[in-house]
Amino acid sequence: MPLSMVSSNQEVTISDVIASAELKQKLMNMGFTKGCKLYVLQGLTKGSIMVKVRDSKVVLNASTAHKIQCS
Repeated sequence: MPLSMVSSNQEVTISDVIASAELKQKLMNMGFTKGCKLYVLQGLTKGSIMVKVRDSKVVLNASTAHKIQCS
């Protein structure tokens, strides 16, 4: 399921990132790698989602969050 569909206060694992090479590299540099656990702090509201990835809090727009597949 895409990250954009995950509700608040849920932990998920990244299974894939379906994006252009440039965006995929940018996300990987921020810690969004296959197998990494994410904790959704605030689900999709007003076009953005806030997650905790590794030791950082990151806000992603809905379009980017939709490209991150989770299980």
